[in-house]
Amino acid sequence: MPFSYSYSMTKKDFFIIIIRLFGLYLLIGVLFNSISISLPYILNSSDVISYVIVLISTLIPLALFILLIFKAENIINLLKLDKGFDEERIDFGNIEAIHILKIAVFILGGIILVDNIPIFINHIVNSLESRINSDNMNSYPKYYWIASFIKIIIGYLFVTYFDIISQKLLKNNSED
Repeated sequence: MPFSYSYSMTKKDFFIIIIRLFGLYLLIGVLFNSISISLPYILNSSDVISYVIVLISTLIPLALFILLIFKAENIINLLKLDKGFDEERIDFGNIEAIHILKIAVFILGGIILVDNIPIFINHIVNSLESRINSDNMNSYPKYYWIASFIKIIIGYLFVTYFDIISQKLLKNNSED
């Protein structure tokens, strides 16, 4: 009979992993959305206020990402997420933490892909319609479909390299 290993992790470790995955998703979603929203604003304006708005709309998501990735333990302590459970540990049976993390990263990449493929197709169709209906070849901004294409690539990389990403996240967790 092969050796059976039962893996369990603390509630705190589980919440750290969840918060870090949310931080990755937030970085991809919010940063691309803030850039795609603020870029037309800054291109059509030359005043200092528009540059400040773009800077703020880029720095706030970046700061939130850094907070969620590097200060996840402080967030758990502040919100007391690991308190109020009957047991201190979560028993996953024969599943190791790396396997759970691989599944989570794979699902996250899948969500990013599923969210952005229709958006990308919609922007391509709108761009083609804009070119057909007007003589101005640049009437539909290209950065919308470029941003969704980049998110598709990131989702694809998450799905393809979920094992490497999850190993890096677990390594960061063990260093904390």
